[in-house]
Amino acid sequence: SKTAVSYLDHLSLMPLSFPATYSVIKNLESVEVPFECDQNRVTSQASKGIKAAVQQLVDVQVPGFQWVRGISMEKIGKHFVELIPRSLSLQAKVNGDWRLKNALHVLTEVNSVNGGRRMT
Repeated sequence: SKTAVSYLDHLSLMPLSFPATYSVIKNLESVEVPFECDQNRVTSQASKGIKAAVQQLVDVQVPGFQWVRGISMEKIGKHFVELIPRSLSLQAKVNGDWRLKNALHVLTEVNSVNGGRRMT
């Protein structure tokens, strides 16, 4: 079988010939989820100079703590994110001692690797 490959100039746009999806991890499996927008409308807006904001965000949960939501893959570098205990009694203890609150931060680092992003 033959496959046609088309190349676009940098920052040029054209409608996709297939449904646009993005990957999410659910229950330790990669799942393709369709975008909840009209792809043709986004393409026409972008061709008029209206930029569509697409962010790559990661949610992480450490056992015993609440979900840390929205860690941006766009911000290269090291960033601290706060861990909040799921237990209300532990939350009260942590909020009462600034040293515990400071200790419950995790260092995340986003790097550019082989054209993609890696978070550690």
